[in-house]
Amino acid sequence: MGTRYAALNERSQQKSQVSNMKDTLNNPVAWEKIQGKDAFKRQLKQEEERLAKITPPSLQEGQRDRCAKRLTVLEKAMVNGDVSKGIPAMPSQKEMWDTPAGSIGKHTAWEKFWKEHSIDEKGNVHKTVDGYGAIFQWKDARRALMPDREEEDPDIANTDTFRPTDGDGSSKFIDYESMTMAPLANLSYQEVDEMFPGREPSMQEMKVRAGELEKKRAELKEQYESVESEESIEAQSTCQAVTSSGKQCKREAKVGTSCGIKSHIAQLGE
Repeated sequence: MGTRYAALNERSQQKSQVSNMKDTLNNPVAWEKIQGKDAFKRQLKQEEERLAKITPPSLQEGQRDRCAKRLTVLEKAMVNGDVSKGIPAMPSQKEMWDTPAGSIGKHTAWEKFWKEHSIDEKGNVHKTVDGYGAIFQWKDARRALMPDREEEDPDIANTDTFRPTDGDGSSKFIDYESMTMAPLANLSYQEVDEMFPGREPSMQEMKVRAGELEKKRAELKEQYESVESEESIEAQSTCQAVTSSGKQCKREAKVGTSCGIKSHIAQLGE
């Protein structure tokens, strides 16, 4: 089944589609050019219904509290699991990073289970009839609770945000942003991309990369302007006239851009 509420970018595109169609409907000139007017109106209604369906509702205070509590319940169940009942626990940050043998299969099993199962108000894990499992419920609850945050934080509906740390409570996960912990201390973002081709860079990493790119552009611009300035100075300090053999004069420019020889002065019109 998947999530009920779409990501912000999809909702924005759908909203724009509806808005454009309404503009056409309310513009006499544009509306006159529409051939199938009844079909257009039916499509507009369908697009409006789809927009309403994929948009999380506005929560009132009491609803927000219940939504927040439900998130806590879902996260706890998905993180802990229950080995005795064959319910997989969420692999830790370190496991996902180190990828020891079996870790990928463990994560796949965890994801498959919690896309098909959920937990009720009494704490009982059950298989959902419609395939609307805990992962999808959690994503929808996050988008409903923080509908406007996704633009600045694309990880709002990313389950990695509650992935457990290890042992002492401090994360041993080597994050992509800082690259300060071994074994990635000396790797560039590009090298990490090659190691993990399926990963999505975080907003912070994207900002860092943009800053590095801007810095590189500024350095290249400075180098270009420096070379251009040196060439300009060199060109200005050398006579710009052409000798009888067809080559540029190499004498130093003394009068304007010429070396001072009358024929060269005349040639350059100085």
